[in-house]
Amino acid sequence: MPWRVPTFVYLLLFFALLVGTISVYREIFSPPVLKVEVLEAGKASTVLIKAPTGETYLINAGSDAGILRSLGAALPFWQRRIDGIFLTSAVTSATGGLTDVIRRYRVPTLARSGALGSR
Repeated sequence: MPWRVPTFVYLLLFFALLVGTISVYREIFSPPVLKVEVLEAGKASTVLIKAPTGETYLINAGSDAGILRSLGAALPFWQRRIDGIFLTSAVTSATGGLTDVIRRYRVPTLARSGALGSR
């Protein structure tokens, strides 16, 4: 006697595929918007900006390598580029994770506040 797959398994598969398809279409056809997220990175917070054009910017780099975990959760797993990092302070809580971010992601632009050189 051949083994039969229960009907609820087919229903579960159907609903999983339906939910997946709807979420993909919502992501593809949603209007482009500016997204701003505050990320926890060690003892500090950083700001991740996703522009409607697809560019990604990071304000401050966190206090340690914990920024990589936050970026991994906020960005798609295939994205390995951050278009710019802007440092607003020279203190470790804003720049401690910078080397880790630069090792993991391609960062063509690094800008810092003019007040950084005065310390």
